[in-house]
Amino acid sequence: MSTEQTYVQSLRAVVEVFVNPLRDPTNKQIITHTDLKGIFSEIEVILGYNAKLFAELAERMQRWHFDICLGDIFAKMAYPCWPL
Repeated sequence: MSTEQTYVQSLRAVVEVFVNPLRDPTNKQIITHTDLKGIFSEIEVILGYNAKLFAELAERMQRWHFDICLGDIFAKMAYPCWPL
C-alpha cells in the first residue's frame, strides 16, 4: 500500500509542480503545448487511475480478512480499456 501511495503522491507532485505551471497561460511560456504533451503525455489520466486504484485498495484493506480478494478491483479498473 505504501508503494502505491508514494506513486500517487509523486504523480500528483509532478502535475502540481511542473505540468500545471507550465500549462498556465499567465506564466511565461517556456515550452510549447506540443512539447508539454510529449514530455508528460497522459500523466493526469495515469494519476486519476492510480488515485482511484489506491482509494479502492485502501478501502478494501480497512476490512481485510483472510478470504477477501483484490482481483475484482483490478478487473474493474481494466474493463474500460480491455473488455473482459
